[in-house]
Amino acid sequence: FNFRVRPEIGNYNNLSSKFNVYLGGTNTEIKALTGVTNTLGEVEFEVDELDEQKIYDIRAIIPNHLYKKKTNTSFIPNATTTVVEVLNILVGNLQDTDNIINSLDWSVMNNRWGTNDAGADINKDSRVNSVDWSLMNKNWGLTGD
Repeated sequence: FNFRVRPEIGNYNNLSSKFNVYLGGTNTEIKALTGVTNTLGEVEFEVDELDEQKIYDIRAIIPNHLYKKKTNTSFIPNATTTVVEVLNILVGNLQDTDNIINSLDWSVMNNRWGTNDAGADINKDSRVNSVDWSLMNKNWGLTGD
């Protein structure tokens, strides 16, 4: 099956991505998967442990973004490909640990202001500047799933 992620901004290609698969409606993690997206924002996995009769929740974790959860997901038995889309993943969580866009993220950006540091360059124009701040500010105070 494929996971397709769509971050709020930028190139979908070559994003380090982690997907936690939970038994639907619980915090029971079944599987943790990691991969790198292709040009379509997809990461493909072959996982035999998932039961097509069960419902799963999938959390997408992409660096510098809020976590996003896709709930009530099932997998089609004997399908060539099942695509699970996790869309509108919001950018700005630069310190990546608290899943909220706040002053900790601003601190990361502020310390890298005027540099080309990829970890704080939200729009990937090779410069940490007011454009990056405006993108972070748009999502200020929001939390992920």
